[in-house]
Amino acid sequence: SANSLLGLRSSMIWAIHTHGWQTGIVLNHKSAGETYLTYSDISALPDNSLSSERCVIYGTCNAGEGGSSAANMVNITSQKGAMTVIGWQDTTYVNQMNTWLKYFLIRSGEGYTIQQAIEYADERVFIEHNQYMGGLDNKLVAGNVTQKLVW
Repeated sequence: SANSLLGLRSSMIWAIHTHGWQTGIVLNHKSAGETYLTYSDISALPDNSLSSERCVIYGTCNAGEGGSSAANMVNITSQKGAMTVIGWQDTTYVNQMNTWLKYFLIRSGEGYTIQQAIEYADERVFIEHNQYMGGLDNKLVAGNVTQKLVW
């Protein structure tokens, strides 16, 4: 998890699509054992150590479980300074998440706000998979959704 923390602390946009739960995510699956990035790992960082992060996306199940007042990956990442953090509060599915991430990043790269990119990605998932990604009902978004990720 040390390399992942370094990557998280030194990037401006950090998105991961993996397995997760309310207080952690899987970084890799190895036959010798999995490695994780956990709530405790991020909690141990100094205050504002993620302030260079404009956007963190946890494309995993349950990273935002419990909502805005819970101890979860979205909230701790935001508390450590990330400007915007997005995570899902329930189960996510591989194909739908791949589509969502693709269109979120495309729309963001075109200069739209994070909120506009979220709405577009949700719409594309519905069109391509006939499944609603839950909008803000199933997502927990902490921070500034009016910012743009390109300037």
